[in-house]
Amino acid sequence: MSSTRIVIAIVAMIAVSIAGLYSSIVFQQMVDAVNQRLPQDEQFNPLGWYWMKYRKLLVEYRQFYPDRALEKKVKRLGVVGFGALLVALWAIGFFR
Repeated sequence: MSSTRIVIAIVAMIAVSIAGLYSSIVFQQMVDAVNQRLPQDEQFNPLGWYWMKYRKLLVEYRQFYPDRALEKKVKRLGVVGFGALLVALWAIGFFR
């Protein structure tokens, strides 16, 4: 493996990490935004996420924020992270 591919793999993995971290931060902002609008007994606990809880959050978020700005940002970051992961896998020769 050439040194150029190693550098590409390292940069791509850094991009994956940054996209994942930033996506988590934006997701928590989405949880906080929904929790500000919900009554105390219906608010989402920021820990212990599973599929149905995530779907319920999206329904509530879309109801309160029809522009879906934070949801779109989380999805874009997921696509960027996945793309960077594919680049990293290519760079280390996974697809040969």
